[in-house]
Amino acid sequence: MSLDATLRERIREYYTGYYRDTLGIAGWSTLVALREDEETGEAPQFARLRDLLSPHEVSGPLLNVGCGTGGFDVVAASAGMPVVGVDADAGAMEICALKRRKLGVGSGAFVRSLAEALPFRDGVFGVVYCFSAIEHVQSVARTVSDGRGASSTCTRRTPGPGTRGTTSSSGRPSCRSSRGGSTCGSAGGPPRISGRCGD
Repeated sequence: MSLDATLRERIREYYTGYYRDTLGIAGWSTLVALREDEETGEAPQFARLRDLLSPHEVSGPLLNVGCGTGGFDVVAASAGMPVVGVDADAGAMEICALKRRKLGVGSGAFVRSLAEALPFRDGVFGVVYCFSAIEHVQSVARTVSDGRGASSTCTRRTPGPGTRGTTSSSGRPSCRSSRGGSTCGSAGGPPRISGRCGD
């Protein structure tokens, strides 16, 4: 079986299991079909994020927390932004490995890790991005902020001062600085960045 065919089959299996078996969504097959070409769907999302960033931030590197099967990462890397995708799911990471093999080294790096225990030293990333993944973490408080201003894994360990961060859940973007204060966004709107980590 060709790499393309293997990749399509693995994506179909992975998202059928997720949408049909785990979530029980009635229209699961439509969602699976969209995921088979997820890079097309992720391109507008990346464009919206890129429009919000300064030229320095667009140069990356970007950390995508909860990268899933890597569609956003492939789009970002194809646009020339250094990107690292992190996800805890082994099946998603297998698909990311296939995409990286298909697209080559410039398609970004992928690391299997919990969002609450990122394996990166301080100040590595210029942008931390988390879209439709926060609802999957074991501890939102440890991933984003404890609400009292304490640093979280994403805001303490990865970005340096001035780093932007954005999260979104169920179409509701939310941005927090490392001091935990500001949130932003509206249902269905593009991600908006309200603060810089360390502000």
